[in-house]
Amino acid sequence: LRDVSTALETLAEPVIMMRGHTITSVNHATLETFGYESKSELEGQGVTVLMQTPEASKHSSFVDRFERTGERRIIGKPRVVTGKRKDGSSVSLTLSVSPCAAPGEYIGILYRRTEAEARAKAETELR
Repeated sequence: LRDVSTALETLAEPVIMMRGHTITSVNHATLETFGYESKSELEGQGVTVLMQTPEASKHSSFVDRFERTGERRIIGKPRVVTGKRKDGSSVSLTLSVSPCAAPGEYIGILYRRTEAEARAKAETELR
């Protein structure tokens, strides 16, 4: 587990671990992307602190529906979202959320849109 934690911490992409709707862990890239200085500013907070209003208002229903029915509306399906930085400004991201082995725990990996678009273009050119 230590090796996994080290790998997640050093990823260039933001990684957010959640239990239910609460942030339990973030990596350094999350702090940089959202303009926070320390993990303690985010850990223990509701994950909606990182979302603009449209996404924040839908978050609970998506997670609750998945936990109740297993229906994957956002879980396991990458989608474009608008994140909210600490200063209130927006950041365009691609979000991929996956359930962890423990019920009610999730990992979210974010890609800054410019990086995600560049990666998709490079992959297309390689084909």
